[in-house]
Amino acid sequence: MLLLASCHRGPEPFATRATYDAPKSGVRAIVYAKGNVQPGHDLADGSSAVVILCPTTKAGRPFRMDVTPENTAPREPTVTKLTRELDGAAYPMPDPTEIAELADCIDGVAVGPKGTRIAGQTHRLMVASVDFVARAEPTLASCAP
Repeated sequence: MLLLASCHRGPEPFATRATYDAPKSGVRAIVYAKGNVQPGHDLADGSSAVVILCPTTKAGRPFRMDVTPENTAPREPTVTKLTRELDGAAYPMPDPTEIAELADCIDGVAVGPKGTRIAGQTHRLMVASVDFVARAEPTLASCAP
């Protein structure tokens, strides 16, 4: 006779920090999110992300953007908010395809490790780093070379 027992597992906490470069747009995004993935789910519900945007050229200025992913309402689409904020921070002519992919990457980090894009999973962006055990939220000082 085989007896199988299961134990109830609680939510799985995560804290992820990922850095993406959009070379045509001249921007680096440092994305930090933490939250919990509920048992039986692949993605977190109701989490959010902090994004630090840094210029990689002389144009534009660093800024912080807070994002709530698409599975939480009400919200402004990340691509709309990102485009508006880049314009307001004087980034010249961001590439729309890069910005759309960057918005998807930001939303992915916000919903947990399974949503986070790593090297080889982006088309136009470069994945500079991904840390699945991030300890600290980035600040504008993170833009310093």
